[in-house]
Amino acid sequence: MEKIAEIIKSKKVKVCLEFNYEKFKNKFNIKYGTINKFDIRSIYININSWCKVLNKKDDDLENNDYNIIIRKLNKEIRQTISQSIRNKSFSRDKLIVSLTLRNSGLKMFKKTFCNLEINLYNRIANSEIVLTDSLKKEIENIINEVIRNILNKNKYFEFYLKKR
Repeated sequence: MEKIAEIIKSKKVKVCLEFNYEKFKNKFNIKYGTINKFDIRSIYININSWCKVLNKKDDDLENNDYNIIIRKLNKEIRQTISQSIRNKSFSRDKLIVSLTLRNSGLKMFKKTFCNLEINLYNRIANSEIVLTDSLKKEIENIINEVIRNILNKNKYFEFYLKKR
């Protein structure tokens, strides 16, 4: 029995928690968790959805080039997360925001897949993060801020949970 416990502790086990907030349930699939539940050094947040390009005329959209819009969206998400980190567990400097939204697939009124992955790292190097209720609330607050203030207020894209 002890050997089984040692094997389980030695293996890196991914922990994933579903985040079902009623306001976002019909637009976004949201998960957060950690890669190693025994030695938590970082937390990931994964938000994915299907998005449709809206018919907006803008100076940023020269020849339907959405690269500028995608870069601005990525920057806004990064700034919002950095401002909403209140806990001393996460570092504002060590933050990875990866927005996958292919410019080549963006066409007017056609849905394309959008994936946003956020990695939050421990402020103190080589120490663990303790996943307390207050830390879970902070993670959920970061999710709320990103969706409510950035993704839902975006004037170029409308988000859907399913492609059809």
